[in-house]
Amino acid sequence: MCLVVFLAASCRVYRGDDRADNYILEEISGNLFDNYVSSPVIFVDWMQDFDGYLFGENASYNGFAGGNVVQTGENAYHIDGFGLVDTGGRSLDEPGAVWSLTAESYARWTGSSSLQCFGTENDEPLSVTVTCGTENMWELSTSSQSGHAGLTVTKHDYEIGNGTYEARGDGSFDDGDYSAVFSIGPEGLTIVRDDAGVMYGSFKVEFMSGEQKLDTCVMSFYGNEQSFTTSRD
Repeated sequence: MCLVVFLAASCRVYRGDDRADNYILEEISGNLFDNYVSSPVIFVDWMQDFDGYLFGENASYNGFAGGNVVQTGENAYHIDGFGLVDTGGRSLDEPGAVWSLTAESYARWTGSSSLQCFGTENDEPLSVTVTCGTENMWELSTSSQSGHAGLTVTKHDYEIGNGTYEARGDGSFDDGDYSAVFSIGPEGLTIVRDDAGVMYGSFKVEFMSGEQKLDTCVMSFYGNEQSFTTSRD
């Protein structure tokens, strides 16, 4: 079975007056958001296209524009540059259907050549399970050795290649260097899948030592603009 290479920044969070701490909080928060929120939503969007090739009126994964596809099992498909998708033999839009992803290259999947923080890199298998609840709504479970997130994703006004999704949920991460809990803001997060990368909402990370909160970082999104507010500002 092929594995997703999950590249997450592994950086120790220091207390004190060093201005680099502010940058570290932003860097780690951005990586947690990319790894556990935005990329899993992109998975749902991309698999909507693949679903059409598998279960649509003119079903044929040979025409899938997302990459070269090889069937590796009864319901399993390897997509070059993305990973191994198991559909369970059911359409992603069918209530109760469960799709799972493992992959070969997280960096290639997200279009990033590197997700490094001060030269430290932590490669972990990442898995994403998508369960269709009702029409246009999925429950996502994303996990690695060090973290987990649960998301509810709702699709609005979908068109192939340009979907609009609302995401809600939270998660946690602990790789030994630091631990964190994170969540999408109460207003939810809107992600528009287009070339501009438009998003609306917020994402909060709390850095912990046991039960004690050390620092916070809030990412705010408005259109294609993004800002950070940290406890070190």
